[in-house]
Amino acid sequence: MPWDSIDPRHIGEASYYLSADGPVAAKPYPLLWEALGRNEQVAVAKFALRGRERLGLLRPYGDAAALDALGRRSARPGRARP
Repeated sequence: MPWDSIDPRHIGEASYYLSADGPVAAKPYPLLWEALGRNEQVAVAKFALRGRERLGLLRPYGDAAALDALGRRSARPGRARP
């Protein structure tokens, strides 16, 4: 999805920086970062942290990627944030 279509109020609970680790990840992950950056897109990702599944936005960040956790209320349609 295009980065500018994201409501910034839902971003920023936490950010994590990711990079390829090891020879198996050395090719596919940089290709993904490059494709997202070239097309000015972000990917919606589901990840687990501290025993809980969460949603986040995966976007290129230099030679790596940033995973921005979405706010909890953003995952619940119909709930407005003050």
